[in-house]
Amino acid sequence: MNVIVVGSGIAGLTAALHASAAGHVVSIVTKGDLDDGCTALAQGGVAGVYGPGDSAALHARDTLAAGAGLSDPAAVDVRLLKGKSASLHWEFMFARPLHNTPDLIAQHELLNQAARLIDNGTLRTTLGEHYGKINAENLRRAHAFIESGKARGKIVLEGF
Repeated sequence: MNVIVVGSGIAGLTAALHASAAGHVVSIVTKGDLDDGCTALAQGGVAGVYGPGDSAALHARDTLAAGAGLSDPAAVDVRLLKGKSASLHWEFMFARPLHNTPDLIAQHELLNQAARLIDNGTLRTTLGEHYGKINAENLRRAHAFIESGKARGKIVLEGF
């Protein structure tokens, strides 16, 4: 299978490595060199609680500071997952607009290129179901589908 990865940040490169290791032919779409991604803007790209003197509270504080006032403090509190066997990975695809980088047009170009590849069938989206406008009926329908265990891909409700 051919796999196209859009973006050369840490998430894109990780996806490319995993796809390649699984035996797929991988192409990476990026604005320039592989190291031109926005991961460097994310203060090193990886954050976590790693050892003595570090804590979930310090991690949350650092994450809120890096979010430039745009982060929801309740959403940043990953301590809620402490008792779970969970791994949280969050890739923000709009890093260029958030940080107002001088290459902002590259975001537009990458999204247009991805749209063309989807339109011509080269890429497949993860869209599973599209239920239209968000309302109580469609929200119940989406929840029922998820609870059925048959859901695959994204379920879209629009109009938020």
